[in-house]
Amino acid sequence: DTNEHKKYWSKWFAINKTKIHTVYLGINDKKFYPIPPKNKDYFLVHFHGTYIPLQGALKIITAAKICANNSKIRFRMIGHGREFPLAKKLAEQYRLNNIEFIDHNVPLGDLTGYLAVADIVLGIFGDTDKAQRVIPNKVYEGLAAKRAVITMDTAAVREIFSNGELLLVQNDPQSIANGIMTLVRDERLRADLAWRGYATVLKYTPRLVGKQ
Repeated sequence: DTNEHKKYWSKWFAINKTKIHTVYLGINDKKFYPIPPKNKDYFLVHFHGTYIPLQGALKIITAAKICANNSKIRFRMIGHGREFPLAKKLAEQYRLNNIEFIDHNVPLGDLTGYLAVADIVLGIFGDTDKAQRVIPNKVYEGLAAKRAVITMDTAAVREIFSNGELLLVQNDPQSIANGIMTLVRDERLRADLAWRGYATVLKYTPRLVGKQ
């Protein structure tokens, strides 16, 4: 799914790289598409995932703590999985009231409705080796919904995207929080990222990926 994974599997199996071909995951454009945003009096940061270490959910909780001084910034975290109990416990330890947990896996077809309410969509921020080799589904999905997306800066992500289409940050809570606060302050940047990211991700619809 990325050239970084191509390098990994080539080395793992001792196979010539010319025998391995990258086909990017892309988007399901029948499930993910832009919906006009709804008016609200707060700024919503969205995450959905299965709470595997690759996603860095605990760092998002700490980023929410850093952002807690701004009462207009709220977080919504959708999903359940391995690190969910740890994330919930950390939010309780921090006494955060700016996070809504939807602690089940929402059907794929319903996610676009949640994304429509979001102002920012979060990608991944994990410390695992695999986190360096993937372009997360949630990055494609957030951009397909025409939302500004923040994810960690990796060689894999830069195979398709740049800082012009995503806000690329380091995978630590302060960098995540700084990115969120930057986009809260800069509506123009938020809109530019959403438009450019959407234009890029449209090159990876099923029809176009199928031609690859």
